[in-house]
Amino acid sequence: MSRGGLLRRFPVLGFRDFRLLLADRLIAPASVGFSIVGVSFAVLKATNSATDLSYVLAAQIAPSLVFALIGGVAADRFPPQRVIVAANLLMALGEGTFGLLVLTSRPPLWAMIGLEAITGTGVAIFYPASQALLPRLVPRALLQEASAIGRMAMNTGQMSGAAVAGLLVAAAGAGWRWSCRCQPCASHRSASACSSR
Repeated sequence: MSRGGLLRRFPVLGFRDFRLLLADRLIAPASVGFSIVGVSFAVLKATNSATDLSYVLAAQIAPSLVFALIGGVAADRFPPQRVIVAANLLMALGEGTFGLLVLTSRPPLWAMIGLEAITGTGVAIFYPASQALLPRLVPRALLQEASAIGRMAMNTGQMSGAAVAGLLVAAAGAGWRWSCRCQPCASHRSASACSSR
């Protein structure tokens, strides 16, 4: 389908800021899917314990129970673009440090739990801010279409991120997938910052 045909079929794609947010909604879930696979392999390699793996994954998921609400409040009080950038900085800090530990040493369980809690906090803050930003970027009449396309991008990103991570871990080992994840975080931050203009 040509660009003109695509815009006629999905008029919401004509809005530059929405396209930037759409890129965010593709990249962030892809990096989360990437993270879950890499973390799982890294923890099993370091501890050889399914119980330890459950603690680490719970540490990434648990912040959603608390910080999703705080993220919503923050997105109402501050520009959502800045909240999205802050969330991505948290994810980059947690995942980047985790990756360095996996590549250079045998990380202790407490460090993996703490770093995944930082990552999970970033993830929990990102999603409410992303939702709060959407109505500011598109007309009310196109909001439903924008929401549907955004959700499709998020689901596609998470599935493709997990698939790519599985291939990378199989080919190069668990530690190297973090070096690839830092790039999506950087791109994601850039797109978020652009949509604030």
